[in-house]
Amino acid sequence: MNPRALMATLVVFFATFALAGAAEQPFPHAEADALDGTHVVFPEAAHGKPTIFILAVDQAASENLHEWERMFASAHPAPSVRVVSVVVVVGAPFFVKGAIRKAIARDAPADRSATLLTFSGNGWSSLVRPGAKDALGIVVLDAVGNVVFDERSTPSGEVLARALAIARKDP
Repeated sequence: MNPRALMATLVVFFATFALAGAAEQPFPHAEADALDGTHVVFPEAAHGKPTIFILAVDQAASENLHEWERMFASAHPAPSVRVVSVVVVVGAPFFVKGAIRKAIARDAPADRSATLLTFSGNGWSSLVRPGAKDALGIVVLDAVGNVVFDERSTPSGEVLARALAIARKDP
C-alpha cells in the first residue's frame, strides 16, 4: 500500500472513531421536579426508554418552549419515546420561585409529569450547546442512558425530524 493510501485510510479510521465517541456520551446526573409534584432523577428515570428533552436554559429560549412542545406533539412520537420539557431557572430569588412555578404550570401541556422545573442548572446546563439565547436544547437520551443527539435550535422541522428518527431507532 502506498503511503498516501495508508495515510488516507488512517485518517478515515481515526475520524470515524472520534465521531463515534462524540456521538454518544453518558447523560449527566440531573434532577428536577415535575409539575405533578414528583421528583425525577435522570438518567435513571428514563432507563429502558428513549427520551427527548426540550431544554429551556435561558429566559429568551423559554419563549420558544411551547412551539417546540406543539411541534413534537403534532409529530406523534412513537409510544416507546418519551418527550420531556425541562425549564432551568438558575439564580431566581426564593420569593419568586412560586410565581415562576405557577406561570410554567399555567402554560404547560396536560401531562404534568412531562414538564420539569429546576432551579439548579447542575447537569442540565452541560447538555445544552452554546448558541443563540432564544434557541432551546433538543437532547435525545437512548434507552441505555447515553446522549445520542444534541442540538441547540429555534423551532425547526429539520431538527425535529432528526431527533425523532434517532429516538425511534433505539430498540
